[in-house]
Amino acid sequence: ESDMIELGVKSGLLDNRLSATLAVYRITQNNVLQNAHDPGNPDLLKQIGQVKGKGVEVDIYGRILQNLSLTANLAINRTEITKSEDKSEIGLQAPNAPGVQGGFWGKYDFTSKTFKGLGIALGANFQAKRESGAYDVTLPGYSVANMAVYYSIDKIRLSATFNNLFNKTYWLGADSFARLFPGSPRNFLVGVGYTF
Repeated sequence: ESDMIELGVKSGLLDNRLSATLAVYRITQNNVLQNAHDPGNPDLLKQIGQVKGKGVEVDIYGRILQNLSLTANLAINRTEITKSEDKSEIGLQAPNAPGVQGGFWGKYDFTSKTFKGLGIALGANFQAKRESGAYDVTLPGYSVANMAVYYSIDKIRLSATFNNLFNKTYWLGADSFARLFPGSPRNFLVGVGYTF
């Protein structure tokens, strides 16, 4: 069971070429399931009485120039255990909940005749350090860079997306020191699209 209160505002910037939103929230979750860390049964879950989260989120998106667009976001979050049968857990940051996370993505379309139809995009996302579900390991913060190149000819679009450009090792989450979930290594996707 959960309840949430959220308040937000939205505004236009640079003659409405950019939009910005700001939201503040508070979430209360009761009877949350979490890994029980039973070595004989790694999938066993236990119940935590209550988890409360509060934070602020900022999003900016739009076109700065006719051929340059930007998306950026930042979230600052405090999520803590407020009720538990295990009194030592009360006040701890909820497992796998980063205090800060965000990212950006910028896209540029070339306008010269020589490179007409060509575009590039660059971006990154990041998370601050987090605690594992067993509180036996702190996952380090990370940032991962991504890139895309695309070329449009009439109604056909060719694209290549490169994720985790620098092949960084990072951890998305963890139940315990022995059960961590790694992020994807460097990879790429190639696509062909047609607009009807």
